[in-house]
Amino acid sequence: MMIFKKIKKHIIWGLPLALILVVSVSSFSAKRGGTLTVAIPNDPESLFAVNSVTAVDYSVIRHVTDHLIEFDKDFNIVPRLAEKWHWEDNKTLVMNLRQGVKFTDGAAWNAESAKINLDFFRTGRFKRTDMLKFVERVDIADPYAIRIKLSQPYTPFLNNLAFAGMQMVSPLQIKSISPAEIGNRPIGTGPYILKEYIQGERIVLERNKGYWEEGLPYFDKLIFRIVPDRSVRTMMLLGGEVDLVWGLSPLDVDAVKAGKGLEVISEPSVTMVYIGLNQLRPIFRNPKVGKALNHAIDRKTLVNTILKGHVTPLDSIVPPGVFGYSSVYVYPYDPEKAKKLLAEAGYPNGFDMVLAVPRGRYLMDYEIGEYLQAAWGKIGVRCKLITWEWGTYISAISREPGKREEDAFMITVGARTGHADFISSVLFHSSNWSPKGSNRFFYKDPEADKLIDEAVTVVDPNKARALYKRLQEKIVLEDCPWIFLHVENNLCGKKVGLHGMEMLRDEQYILRKASLER
Repeated sequence: MMIFKKIKKHIIWGLPLALILVVSVSSFSAKRGGTLTVAIPNDPESLFAVNSVTAVDYSVIRHVTDHLIEFDKDFNIVPRLAEKWHWEDNKTLVMNLRQGVKFTDGAAWNAESAKINLDFFRTGRFKRTDMLKFVERVDIADPYAIRIKLSQPYTPFLNNLAFAGMQMVSPLQIKSISPAEIGNRPIGTGPYILKEYIQGERIVLERNKGYWEEGLPYFDKLIFRIVPDRSVRTMMLLGGEVDLVWGLSPLDVDAVKAGKGLEVISEPSVTMVYIGLNQLRPIFRNPKVGKALNHAIDRKTLVNTILKGHVTPLDSIVPPGVFGYSSVYVYPYDPEKAKKLLAEAGYPNGFDMVLAVPRGRYLMDYEIGEYLQAAWGKIGVRCKLITWEWGTYISAISREPGKREEDAFMITVGARTGHADFISSVLFHSSNWSPKGSNRFFYKDPEADKLIDEAVTVVDPNKARALYKRLQEKIVLEDCPWIFLHVENNLCGKKVGLHGMEMLRDEQYILRKASLER
């Protein structure tokens, strides 16, 4: 009787129960074998997750390696190589590890392997070492449990462990080869094994027959085709050469929707597009200049015309849906106010600047640069655009002070830990100036540093939110070291028959459960 009551809620009156039951069960049947081909816009910077900063890299790497814990689509933390965990006190975390798992080179997954990885990550000089900055030591509690001791209370720590950069590689690799070599051919416990990587062409993964999740993956091969030109990526999808396009251009949405057997997925993300203004340049140290450049942008035109409505104007340094987010302010279009602010700052006739913009990495990135060049020209700012191939681009905008060609640069940042600390500490703390960290625009403020440091130690979430709110108001309304552009939608084109793909809010695609319909 109880079973009937559960079914009854889903009955459409007037249709026979037997028909309803047939309809409610998916007719989809997963196909095993074959190849899934994905078009991506650029070569990964590194396939060693802790030494990478981009979502494309993580989307590839996570099919070879695994996390201790990870996020689902709603930023809930779920188990992976760690099955459960608990805090012994506010500085001690115990994690119980999954048993019966092996790396594809034969090394066992156990507490020793976990300790080797975490110690390597935290003591090395990697791009994501900061995720473990408060780890004092990692101890082996038993063969399948580790105890992580922090130097201070740090409330976002589980979020950091679930972050995509914290993926476990074989301890044999860590002991025997360099990080650069790991970055070319990582060995993990994931659903696939890296078989071939030809830079500028393709990355080929083959099914891990010993993968610990029973029945997965469905495909024998997973191929990532590296295609910088967005129109070529779209044509490959329309022509059946690829099954999925990572980062579809808004300009190509209609063409994909009109294609036979194709569909477009557009979902909110936590990826923000911004322009960092070099705070070591005297002109940008005056916040009136940053405010003037922001007021010169007609965001309605930018969002609706150039980006076809697939973004949301940025109103903070933290995106919606992330712990600590506060809606602060969207700079309205006001070119007369922009001119006035420039005059007050001492630049009544404008000034010259160089803006670095990628081409084909983000949604309409270079086109946005061209729009800004024209918009700023109307208030007397003469903006020169420069661009490089993606690997060179990242290196160029990450150089130390005094070695930069650009005055400002466009880049994205995703709040990939689901917590405001990831954005605030990584981008705005003065200890993270590039090339050491991702504060590439050299922002420094004592109050901001204090707010960032204090917020992560506060157990009361309401108090932490208040600290983050003050930080966001200070940066957006007072200091203005950014051009605040927008939050991107995750936008992809794919075959209708491709099922089981998970598109996370942090711009990553998980394909370990993906399959094509029979």
